[in-house]
Amino acid sequence: MAADMSQGAGESLQQASQQMALVMQAFPALLGREFGLSRSRLFAMGRVGQSPCSQAEIAEATMSSASSASRLVDGMVADGLVRRARNPDDRRALLVHLTEAGEELRVGLDQRQAEILGSVVTRLGTDVVERAAASLELLLGALIQELDTELHG
Repeated sequence: MAADMSQGAGESLQQASQQMALVMQAFPALLGREFGLSRSRLFAMGRVGQSPCSQAEIAEATMSSASSASRLVDGMVADGLVRRARNPDDRRALLVHLTEAGEELRVGLDQRQAEILGSVVTRLGTDVVERAAASLELLLGALIQELDTELHG
């Protein structure tokens, strides 16, 4: 009986994770299409929008090579979205910063994302969304812990 319940819960979790993966693909696709950004540019904008960062951090955020991240940043510099500046903590290193145009774009992206999420809250109600978010946080925390154990022992 417990094995049946565990298997059913496992199947539910697998189904939910597949749906979450689809949402995680669709959200950037929608925002990218609406704002004329590639997936890589969208993720780079998100990372640089958190705080100035290195190209290595952009490569990590976009899951790309160092050379691809460099070309990505070159293009974003040419389009006036970001600029490179010396790192005050390490004069040999550069940090990538949003320009005024980049900041305006980031604000627009944040506003559009808030509109979409706000529609979901309106449709489902605050209480349902808060309970679901809390459950999702627990599930994701446990899944991250399990994957970390599997990967690193």
